[in-house]
Amino acid sequence: MTAIEGVYIKRKKIEPIPQRNEADGVATNGGIHSEYQIEPYLPQPSCDFSLQFLVNKMLPLCNNHDFILEFVNVHSQFEFGLVSHALCGAIRVLLKEYLLLVT
Repeated sequence: MTAIEGVYIKRKKIEPIPQRNEADGVATNGGIHSEYQIEPYLPQPSCDFSLQFLVNKMLPLCNNHDFILEFVNVHSQFEFGLVSHALCGAIRVLLKEYLLLVT
């Protein structure tokens, strides 16, 4: 939930399907991104099925946290304008509060 991998939850790099832009007819690739998944390498899972179900419901929260961190890191520069810079500053404050909540 804080962009740190664990023993059973790993970050997997995913290459999205290229999308065709209708305006100029050029195929664009959104870039490689990663998402968190439960590592299925154990022959006998040591955790209960209900715990796996709960973790699978929480994994989108981990993915969204990574997307927000990437957005803040990219758009907090002055080249994107003062409004974007201020928005990223406010989001950083919320991320700090989120980290305290998770901790």
